Amino acid sequence: MPAFLAPDAMDAWLEPVKLDRPGRENMLALLDGSSTSIASTIEQYVVDQKVNNTRTVDRDDPTVIAPAA
Repeated sequence: MPAFLAPDAMDAWLEPVKLDRPGRENMLALLDGSSTSIASTIEQYVVDQKVNNTRTVDRDDPTVIAPAA
C-alpha cells in the first residue's frame, strides 16, 4: 500500500527507534494524516499508450505523458 509522506512524517517514519503502543498509535495517526492530505492533491489522467511501449522512439518526449485526447 503506498504512503504519501510530508517531509516531517518521512523523518519520523525513518527514525530508527522502537515504538511502544502509544508511539505506534501516534505514528499511524501521523502517517494517515500525511498520506490523506497529500493523496488528495494527486491528479490522474489517461496518457498515450506510448508510455509503456518499449518501441517508443523518444523516451524523453514530454508529450508522452501529456493527457490523451
